[in-house]
Amino acid sequence: QLGWQRRARGKASKYFATFKGSFTTELRRLVVRLHDPLEGVIALHTSDQMHEYTDLLHESEFVMCPRGNGLGSYRLLEAVMSGGIHVILDDDVVLPFEELIDWRAVAVIIPEADTSRTIQILRRIPPSGVARLRCRLFQVYTQHFQGPLQIINSTLEILSSNLQGGGLQSFVHAD
Repeated sequence: QLGWQRRARGKASKYFATFKGSFTTELRRLVVRLHDPLEGVIALHTSDQMHEYTDLLHESEFVMCPRGNGLGSYRLLEAVMSGGIHVILDDDVVLPFEELIDWRAVAVIIPEADTSRTIQILRRIPPSGVARLRCRLFQVYTQHFQGPLQIINSTLEILSSNLQGGGLQSFVHAD
């Protein structure tokens, strides 16, 4: 909640976009090439000692979430909890509660083929668009991820719907 608390106080983000992780895929090696501290873009290997991972999460406008070895990543949930707008760079990701959440309304989803253009794409989002994404993300955070009760309730909602008739028919938008 530290990231959300800091954002509620109106503190500006120290970094524009960040990633800190292992280089397990070629995609992650491409993300690291975006590193440009003068532009507020920090993209580093896990072994970097100059930047703490949690500080990067809480101090970033955008948190880059590139595909790793699996179909999902805990990084996405960490980004949600930090209040950073997540940038999904993963063509095959399985998103949490995707039956309930329209992730396009709360995240920036960039095709893997456009990874090298990520920063240019993000810079084109106007401040009003960033504010809209963050407001929707906060609604999703409080409804689905703020604590164990919200996570359990969201899981039970999906299970109940599946048992009653084949799944949810549409997204519950975070408007």
